[in-house]
Amino acid sequence: MIAFSVCIASAQTDILRDQREGEQHRKDAEAYFESLHVVPPGMNWCAVNAAVRDARFAKSGNNAE
Repeated sequence: MIAFSVCIASAQTDILRDQREGEQHRKDAEAYFESLHVVPPGMNWCAVNAAVRDARFAKSGNNAE
């Protein structure tokens, strides 16, 4: 029990500057996520992603509407 208490007491409680979240972090994360989706100019990758998802769902026979 004493060893557990020592481990808890010595745990890191400060958040490093590079790990802090906030508005800039959110914007950077969104920009990174967008950079992962390489599509031709003018094409919306979200629409393509939704169409593929809908086609897979329809193909699986789970479209109980």
